[in-house]
Amino acid sequence: MSAALRTLVRSVLAKPEVKKIDFTLGGLRVGPPSFSLVSEGILNARIDVTHDAKLGGGAAKYRYHENKLVLGFDASGVTADNEALIVHECVHIAGDLSVVAVKVGMDEAAAYVAQCLYFFYKNEKLLSEPGISPTFADPILKEAWQVATKARRSKVLVDDDLEALLKAIAEHHLYSHTHSVMRHYDGA
Repeated sequence: MSAALRTLVRSVLAKPEVKKIDFTLGGLRVGPPSFSLVSEGILNARIDVTHDAKLGGGAAKYRYHENKLVLGFDASGVTADNEALIVHECVHIAGDLSVVAVKVGMDEAAAYVAQCLYFFYKNEKLLSEPGISPTFADPILKEAWQVATKARRSKVLVDDDLEALLKAIAEHHLYSHTHSVMRHYDGA
């Protein structure tokens, strides 16, 4: 376990942008209490944080059977995109710490929406300018951005809000075979 990486993740979770993330999607509540739970789990070493360069600098993964957050980047030179990935993975960690059972597609939807909300709040001044919006190459992020826009106005997202995002997740090569499978988090 890397002290520098644990500190990095906990510092991201303490940022004011993370404190603004607050929504419910498919019965999953994502907000400050979720992220506080994760920060505490990292502090108490219930969650391990490691680096694996093989993932690549723009990737992160939570392995819930191992209670391990693996970052493809190290603690130096972290970008806002890396921080948004940390937020994404911490949604999964919160689910694990809360021992929820959720379909992979819905779990990923919640994580991608939180990632996009963090990106928005991190760049809020710029993105508030008329005509300025991000251009995502990833179809999941494109749809998650639309849902995140709705989540800024309404904390409770309904099924109609999620339809295009869940479709993008189901069609993505990473989730096409697992999107409808239940993810049974087992606690950390």
